[in-house]
Amino acid sequence: MLQVFALKDSVVASIIEGSYGVRFLDGHWYGFFGGFNESRPQIVAEASTRRDLFRVDLDTGATTLVSRGSDQGGNWLVGPGGEVVARYQYYWGTGKWQVLAGPEGDRVLASGHSQFGLGGDLYIGRTADEILFARPADAEGPPTLETIPLSGGPAVEVPDGGCVKCVIVDGASKRWIGTIKDADKPDVQLFDPGLESRVHAIFDAFPDRTSELKSWNDAFTWMILFTSGGSDSGTYYLVDLPHAKAQSIGFAYPTIESEDVGPARMVDYPAGDGLRIHGVLILPPGLDPKGLPMIVLPLGMGERAYPAFSAVAQGLASRGYAVFRPNARGSSGYGADFIDAGYGQLGGKIQTDISDGVAELVRQGVVDPKRVCIGGGFWGGYDALAAVTIQHGIYRCAISVDGYSDLNDAVLESKKNTAGENNLTRFLRDMVGPKWGSEAAMRAISPIDNAAQADAPILLIYNKDDPTSSRQQAVGMSDALRRAGKTVELLAQDGDVDEAATEANNVAQVQAIDAFVEKYNPPGPPRSAAVETHPQP
Repeated sequence: MLQVFALKDSVVASIIEGSYGVRFLDGHWYGFFGGFNESRPQIVAEASTRRDLFRVDLDTGATTLVSRGSDQGGNWLVGPGGEVVARYQYYWGTGKWQVLAGPEGDRVLASGHSQFGLGGDLYIGRTADEILFARPADAEGPPTLETIPLSGGPAVEVPDGGCVKCVIVDGASKRWIGTIKDADKPDVQLFDPGLESRVHAIFDAFPDRTSELKSWNDAFTWMILFTSGGSDSGTYYLVDLPHAKAQSIGFAYPTIESEDVGPARMVDYPAGDGLRIHGVLILPPGLDPKGLPMIVLPLGMGERAYPAFSAVAQGLASRGYAVFRPNARGSSGYGADFIDAGYGQLGGKIQTDISDGVAELVRQGVVDPKRVCIGGGFWGGYDALAAVTIQHGIYRCAISVDGYSDLNDAVLESKKNTAGENNLTRFLRDMVGPKWGSEAAMRAISPIDNAAQADAPILLIYNKDDPTSSRQQAVGMSDALRRAGKTVELLAQDGDVDEAATEANNVAQVQAIDAFVEKYNPPGPPRSAAVETHPQP
């Protein structure tokens, strides 16, 4: 984290908002970071959008302002010599974006409109006279990669360049040298065939795991690799390719033994309309995978699960549960058409994609259909609430962590806070589809408006220091459930970002979830008290 260093007439706040690389210049290592100038209090108050670019001497801590930020959000591209080559600017109110050349952004290289602003990252291209740009999603489709000449000219789309967060950059020149293709197991593709074969040789040495390339030297003869999945809870390796050695140098969860890790596999099944859906199934270690209780963990629109180690999923699996992480329509990593299929399906086909996966695992004999719970965070939390209020007869309990319950209120609160349209309203408009603009139609897919139809106990976890979305959505849902005589538990957590407080929150959250699923969907053979359908308070 940046320390507070005096500038000529200002101070840099001890907050990093974006990292833009490290450069070795004139015998010194410098880091480039987004930060906030405390002499401009109006900027600190709106830290999510207004920031400047600073250069920090990593030996002395001396801080220098490199480029002023605008009133809108954006990113900078720092060249090999420490100069600002280009910048990306996104206007939250209108959805307009621009790619601007030079430190002052005096030339427009590209522009457009985006519903959500996802993307916008900038890199040096394959040559120094072009940049690589992660074009945000728009009405035409999801984010893509494009090359743009610095001198101006039309952008050229990178073929099959949907993975906008997977660019590999050369350490010395800072140029684009390859990509990591999004898949169940990431695929490294380098422009230099010799370098690519070296990386693939390393990945092939871990065939049963998901491998991630974390760091490397310019020749790709030394690499740091992170592996997980299979029986591996997460291991960092220092790879010495010339000597064919891979030495473990760190562990994500050093106290978890391989025999304690449950096996994970991909599940492929048809949705009700025939669309192929994929998900990750984690099984409890050492148990026969037949007739198991299960916890479903949806992630929400735009995300996806991989067959890598997941602490939350494995923690539940260690208690005797099968854990299913469905990648419903709208999830990333399966192409533009799959993402598009999620639009207009909030509370609709996204919901049934999840329950169709449950039905498939029941069909396979893995899961007991009478012992399934569901839980998630944010939009996955919405999915969990909708699963027992809009859907019925599938789940024994539901858990929502900071999940949305009242869509109309979310839109009103969001507009009030931003004095106009913003990413949340644009997201909801696309996700709700033709129902957008109809308060009644929004209520039809809002869990809070269907609380009286809840057919399973619900655990709500929220940040009590958030006066808007998290607290309001959870407390409102809790009140509605209690008025309807439904079983609900409410856990308020501190919003402190202090490390100790965060750890305490995490422990309390896991303990609450553990106790909740043990109470309403216990692992092991069904007990008579647990078989009773949806107990009331």
